[in-house]
Amino acid sequence: MKGIPATHFRAAQSLGATNRLAFFKVYLPQTMPGIAAGVLLVFIMALGYYITPALVGGPADQMLSSMLVYHMNESVNWGMASALGVLLLTATIILFVVFGRLVAARQLLRGH
Repeated sequence: MKGIPATHFRAAQSLGATNRLAFFKVYLPQTMPGIAAGVLLVFIMALGYYITPALVGGPADQMLSSMLVYHMNESVNWGMASALGVLLLTATIILFVVFGRLVAARQLLRGH
C-alpha cells in the first residue's frame, strides 16, 4: 500500500471525486492483488490448523479441518473424511483461480 503514489489519490480528488469515491475507484483496485495474496496465504495456512480452533472455541465449535481429522482418526468414516477433503481442496482451488484472474486482470490493465 505504501508503493501506491499519493498523487493518484490527489488526482482523483482534483477531478471532482469525493474521498470515498477516490478510495474505491483509485486506491482499492490497486491494492487488490496484495489483499488477494494475503487472503490466500492466510487461508492456506489455516487449512491445517485444527488444534487452535478446538482450544479457543471449545468442543461446541466445529471447524472443517477438525471434522476431517475426527472422521479419519476416531470414527474411521473414510467416505465422510474424503468428502470433507474434496471440499477443502475445491475451496483452495477456487481461491487460486480467483487470485490468478485478479492478477491477470491487473496485468492486462497495466499493459504487460
